[in-house]
Amino acid sequence: MAASLRAWLTQSLGEFSTLLTQSMEFGFGTEALALGLALGALRQAPTDAQDRVARGTALGRLERYTGNQPIGASLIQQWNDACEKWASRLCYSNRVNEVREKLAQADKIIEAIGASEYASSSRWSPLGFQHRLTEFAVALNGGDAGQLRQAFSKITSHEAALHLEELRGRRDRAEMAARLCRWLDRASEVAANLDAAFDQYLWNSSWVDWARYKLLAGDEPEAVSRSYRRLFDRVTARREQENHTFAELLAAATAADQVGSRIIPVECVLARVVAPLARKASFGVLVVLMDGMSWAVLRELSPDLARHGWLEWVPDNGDFLGCALATLPTITSLSRTSLLCGSLASGGQAVEKRGFEEHSELRAAGKSSVAPVLFHKSEIGTSGGNLSETVRLEIRNSNRKVVATVVNVVDDSLEGPEQLAIRWSLDQVPVFRALLSEARDAGRIVILLSDHGHVLDQGSTLNRRQGAAERWRSVDPDQPPSVDELLVSGNRVLVDGQRFISPVIESVRYTPNRRQGYHGGLTPQECLAPISVIAPSIAEIDGWQVQAPMVPDWWLESTDAVNATSPRITARKGNATAHPPLPLFEAVAKPMDLVAMLLASDVFVQQMQLSGGRLKSEQVEQALRVLSERNGVQMKPTLAQRLAVPPIRVDGLLASLQRILNIDGYPVLTIDSSQTVRLNLMLLKEQFALSEGAKL
Repeated sequence: MAASLRAWLTQSLGEFSTLLTQSMEFGFGTEALALGLALGALRQAPTDAQDRVARGTALGRLERYTGNQPIGASLIQQWNDACEKWASRLCYSNRVNEVREKLAQADKIIEAIGASEYASSSRWSPLGFQHRLTEFAVALNGGDAGQLRQAFSKITSHEAALHLEELRGRRDRAEMAARLCRWLDRASEVAANLDAAFDQYLWNSSWVDWARYKLLAGDEPEAVSRSYRRLFDRVTARREQENHTFAELLAAATAADQVGSRIIPVECVLARVVAPLARKASFGVLVVLMDGMSWAVLRELSPDLARHGWLEWVPDNGDFLGCALATLPTITSLSRTSLLCGSLASGGQAVEKRGFEEHSELRAAGKSSVAPVLFHKSEIGTSGGNLSETVRLEIRNSNRKVVATVVNVVDDSLEGPEQLAIRWSLDQVPVFRALLSEARDAGRIVILLSDHGHVLDQGSTLNRRQGAAERWRSVDPDQPPSVDELLVSGNRVLVDGQRFISPVIESVRYTPNRRQGYHGGLTPQECLAPISVIAPSIAEIDGWQVQAPMVPDWWLESTDAVNATSPRITARKGNATAHPPLPLFEAVAKPMDLVAMLLASDVFVQQMQLSGGRLKSEQVEQALRVLSERNGVQMKPTLAQRLAVPPIRVDGLLASLQRILNIDGYPVLTIDSSQTVRLNLMLLKEQFALSEGAKL
């Protein structure tokens, strides 16, 4: 039987079979996969003579696993390729734990043969990823943009970091760090008026806040954590300057009884946004008021909403309705009450419920006999996604044009200790997920609102003031404003004779007990409350269109990232996005052009016949050439924009491409949880029998 097995392996595997059978006969057959994965650290020959000697010594130690048989360069590559393909197949088949076990064994082998210093050469070694991460942290401190890009490229090209949860978070935080570095490289601008300060925060700084808050929420080694902290402090120093400018402009506008032309006062949201949409929507609207939700939270939550089929919509005329200005000070009893009553007001739930149900424009949006209805936290459900029957029935009631719910998850999270780190997603807010499910079934448009935002505690300073709240205090002649405070007065100030004093930066608090976060201050994080109209892609809203995904130009490494400084770049449903289509043939294909070789291959022709459907080879070429701009890696929103494909159709295009390229289930084209599209060039060449020398 052994002889027959050896003969079969020789016929199937050629020269590699000798190594495999020797490994089995010496008792290491069960470690064959781990050995192959470990070889990823040794497949590249060093250029330095001393390193070549050290690598040769490590390979010599490895021979004890192969019955003292030497391993040549071609066999190292063959063994490693086979095992990495195995790892890819299992990961994309949701069998990550099996791969994790073999990778742990592989790292032990790497350490046992003295090859730890070469682990970073492996695309799968968790130990190697840690080495790459350390190199990235060093590059962060060095300030050399070229070295930083190179170090970050090694992070993003590590395959195991895409699949192993314990590495994925570290990879994501490294990406946030790289983004923040690109933002710091941009010239700093000082807003001249409140509208400019609003634009600056909405289209740039809110993304910065999302990134920097995530930077310190990990489990990185000490050296990496120190680098991240230094970067966080640099970013925060610049953001605090912007916060100071915003607060001064807001104080001046408030004193002049102005709010800027681009911002909706929170007390006007029902009249300007909710009521008009309720009149347009066939089955009415569901208002979900996320108490205390900041722009940073919405930035993080939005990709998950899109993954669940909820897209953002905007008016056809390009008017932007994305932000409300909270009342001052920015506290729930004032700002939420004013929002739900439709006028400047203060009070509790009883005042909110009465004001909402009696709002004249909301009542005019539906039948006079069926008033709008509001549910607070205790009325929605007992826990999690367990909605009360009353809420479910009202959402399904087609006669009730406006149903509103108050979800306190974000505001409640601020009560916890500052060590808490939350990753905002629909899984984190099950009550919101349940409300969305009911709204989808009922055909309702969802209007996601907030009454104010918040700042997180990342090392705040206690400024003791007599009778002060968390982030605001009464005017006291004996306690004039300090350099980090402002006195604000005006009609939209709803306390103490329409005057109060508050911090203009995020790192000051007045109460002794440290918490996860606070609100009440004058920063844009607290004062600018998100407004987001979301609906499934198949919905129809008269006079409204799907909003094209927009990110700042520094958010994506590609130079073709959409410039988010203009909020009018939108995509009409069913039409092209703001970018013009790419030319299908930019130039005559160069010799060894991978895309041209693919299109000419017999395998591709067969795949197009079997799985191409309505997709044309020109569209495949266009997509592959766009991917080639980033070495086979593109964010899905950027890919959609470069291909001039509406965001509601890009998933269908990618699914068609996967049917063509992913032969026998091999992950040639993949889309990960961060909405990153990846083209595995090695698998593409192998599956379509293309030349090894072919390049994108």
